[in-house]
Amino acid sequence: MFRSIITIIFLLATIGLFFFFINPIYKDIKDLKEKEKSYQEALSNSRELERITTSLRDSYQSFQASDVKKLDTLLPDYVNNVQLAVEIEKLALSYGMFLKNVTHKLPQEEATGRQLTREQLAEQRKDYGIFELSFNTEGAYNNFVNFLSDLEKSLRIVDIESISFSVAEALNALQVSDIYKYDLKIKTYWLKNK
Repeated sequence: MFRSIITIIFLLATIGLFFFFINPIYKDIKDLKEKEKSYQEALSNSRELERITTSLRDSYQSFQASDVKKLDTLLPDYVNNVQLAVEIEKLALSYGMFLKNVTHKLPQEEATGRQLTREQLAEQRKDYGIFELSFNTEGAYNNFVNFLSDLEKSLRIVDIESISFSVAEALNALQVSDIYKYDLKIKTYWLKNK
């Protein structure tokens, strides 16, 4: 009987030891192994990202400076409305045309102080921004066509939103003019820094 009491005490002690000591430690070890696994995955991902970053940096550094400058012109990482207007005016001046009434609009300007629409929210989520520029100019039709051709061939991505034209006012009543007034609205793009 003494042996059965000792056996029961040992059995109860073993069960108590399992539930109060071994099982919680086992659960802690299991949790720590899961954390270790997630840390190993994070470390592996970090190494992969570092490898990709190094590869991209090496690729970028292999570009010639002139090519990088062309890419920056093609799709700049900031909006420089003055520089864009100057570049377009240079093209126009080569055909004897002057830019007038230059106005610009950034998407952020139209959304301040009120709730954003669905389209404005979608616009903000894009990796690029859209810059709109409007201006008018006067000149002969052939010069205007050549100006548009040069604008099309420039490195900067430019989409023409709208063009309207009308006959320009003649200097005197007897003068017949082939000079037209052109109103243009264009869009260009820039990369957002995220």
